[in-house]
Amino acid sequence: MDAEKQQSKLIDFLRFPLIVGVVLQHTRVRPHETSGLFWGIETLFSKILAHVSVPLFFFIAGYLFFYKTNFGRQVYYEKLRRRTSSLFVPYVFWISAWLVGKYALIQTGFIGREPGIVYNFDFIARAYWACEEDNGAMYPFVGQFWFIRDLMVVTLCTPAFYFCLKNLKLFFVLFCGVCWWLDLRIPFVGDRGLSHWAFFFFSFGAWFSVNKKVFMAEFEKLRIFSFIVYPALVIADLFLRGRGVGFSLGGSEFDIGELVHRSGIIAGILFFVNLSALFLHRGKIGNNSFLPAASFFVFAAHGPGLLLFLEKFALKPLNPQSDLALTACYFAFLFAVLGITLGLYAVMRSYFPVFTRIITGGHSVGSRAQNTKRTANGS
Repeated sequence: MDAEKQQSKLIDFLRFPLIVGVVLQHTRVRPHETSGLFWGIETLFSKILAHVSVPLFFFIAGYLFFYKTNFGRQVYYEKLRRRTSSLFVPYVFWISAWLVGKYALIQTGFIGREPGIVYNFDFIARAYWACEEDNGAMYPFVGQFWFIRDLMVVTLCTPAFYFCLKNLKLFFVLFCGVCWWLDLRIPFVGDRGLSHWAFFFFSFGAWFSVNKKVFMAEFEKLRIFSFIVYPALVIADLFLRGRGVGFSLGGSEFDIGELVHRSGIIAGILFFVNLSALFLHRGKIGNNSFLPAASFFVFAAHGPGLLLFLEKFALKPLNPQSDLALTACYFAFLFAVLGITLGLYAVMRSYFPVFTRIITGGHSVGSRAQNTKRTANGS
């Protein structure tokens, strides 16, 4: 198997583990702040390891956008057409579905009405772009869809990315990286679509593709480095978290813990790609098509309604308090969310294959009967 085919298989494999990372970021079982064993476990999995998922998705998206293309006007228009069905249509569908679903839950008394939120035209319009704030960043009504929103924005900006990558080369990627790493505020770049996260990691992936490089092969040159540095940065991140250790430079304040965390994300991309490549070379990665195909559905369907349901009917009755109970609930919730969404996807794929393909942006696969027919026809 040549390097490009191996990389394609690796990208396909990574989809589901990265989605598990996204679900982990949203898995919360603590009624209040805790310390000790559970704090360390939740911080390690949800706030450190899982934070590599979305940047690596942006990286892969940037790589695939320019993969094996002579970028130009016609290619750009064709890419936009495809991204309309793979990104925009699912984006509108899922936010609309969750808006209707949450409104119904409020009207039936299943959940309480949130103070200050009125389901009027202004709120609904903002729900599709930026209606919820968390730590200064603005999110659409379905929080995890900020990734799709920002990905659509960078897709529109790809002619500018291509121009900069061809003329400024790696300096453009480094500039975007420094702005992201130091969280520098520059004109027109913020947290409502034009984010540092999307700009840097998309351009990072795109650089490999524009320069006809197989990123898996390039990363493997740093395998030992990533296997040593990333665990060290994870430990440092865990140790520095919440300590407020920082320094001043040019009138700006910088948190050392946050800089270590962001350094760990870059090292984590190298680490997880190299770890997956190692499994691939040793034949540990099979040809499972179900989990990669289900990834987008799990991403879209895992919240907020499902998490509210589990919280109301499982977390509150259990009322975990000890570190052991909280840890057990934490992993039980993760597997419950994955089990429910994967089961629902399997049913929808079998009985409503066309609809499922539309709402997952074509990432889904058809029913078993349809797949058998395609195979028989040689398609």
